[in-house]
Amino acid sequence: MPRRLGFLVAVVGALVLLTAVAAPGAATSKYARITIHKAVCPHDETSDIFDNCHSHKLGGVAFGVTNPTGHTTVRATDSHGVASFGPRAGHNVVAEDPSVLNQYVGAYVYCKDQPSGYVFFDGPLNHPHNAVVLNTWGGAQVICDWYDLT
Repeated sequence: MPRRLGFLVAVVGALVLLTAVAAPGAATSKYARITIHKAVCPHDETSDIFDNCHSHKLGGVAFGVTNPTGHTTVRATDSHGVASFGPRAGHNVVAEDPSVLNQYVGAYVYCKDQPSGYVFFDGPLNHPHNAVVLNTWGGAQVICDWYDLT
């Protein structure tokens, strides 16, 4: 009997350990991930902007993300047109360097949380603000396709 009891305790202990390791969602992050994919596109693009313009990457463009505490982090897109940020979840404001944006006739932005499919923004930017507000949650993984229109 004691031998079986010891075996049972070991199995139960292993199951508890496996459950704790296999449940990463139990601890919620207080940060979100926001990734910019920067490209250019003709302003009169009438079909699928993603299919026709996403490959026209633009590197070296500065973006700023202002987190809920008012702190702004600025990063430039790499040679693949990508810049990533890890702000606190909540009210985040994403903006492109206005000196770059002013060289174009406008911009079209599409921001979506990848795991959930929730669309934060889908449309043209409005002058003079030229920013997108993303009310994120902890663990959100947002990709913003940001097209400057020629």
